[in-house]
Amino acid sequence: MRRAIPPSPKPHRARISEDDHALWTQLTRQATPLHRPARAGAGAGAGAGAGAETRPPPPAASPVPPVPAPVAPTPAPPARRTLLVVGERAPGLDDLGWSSLTSRRAVRRRTLDLHGRTVQAAYLALHDFLDRAWRDGIRHVEIITGRGSGTDGGGIRRELPHWLNAPALRAIVLGAAHPHPRNPGSVRLLLRRRSRGAPG
Repeated sequence: MRRAIPPSPKPHRARISEDDHALWTQLTRQATPLHRPARAGAGAGAGAGAGAETRPPPPAASPVPPVPAPVAPTPAPPARRTLLVVGERAPGLDDLGWSSLTSRRAVRRRTLDLHGRTVQAAYLALHDFLDRAWRDGIRHVEIITGRGSGTDGGGIRRELPHWLNAPALRAIVLGAAHPHPRNPGSVRLLLRRRSRGAPG
């Protein structure tokens, strides 16, 4: 006859004293968790892992183009004077000035006769004559070159238009015309009016 095995006694639970409970509570408050709790509102799969949501990096700022250095404005070229042609009305010459050269009315003027001079002497005499007339306020002058019957073959008459277009003379001569189309040996000139502040 088998003996009945008495049931195992229930495990005895030790009671924790109040001092032990207070010490345990203090330790749990000072302990640092191994994993930080997920933020409120974060998705269930937030955190490290293959399915974790990653934020795209912010777009790189576009490079600022360099400011070009200021370029100094190119100065405008000086205005070129139009070519003076004997017998043709120069641009800008008014009707009164042109008629004073082409009409046969008597106009107070000075005259320079270049007969019998060499080309070089005539050139120097013309410069001196026109400069003096302009400084004296004379507006009308007449240059007599002749038709070139001498040995130079009319060199003074041929060179006169070139001399009048030289910068020093073109600056004071406004117009040139023959007193008569059949008289190419004489040229009338209209000089620019001298300004009051011009050096004398």
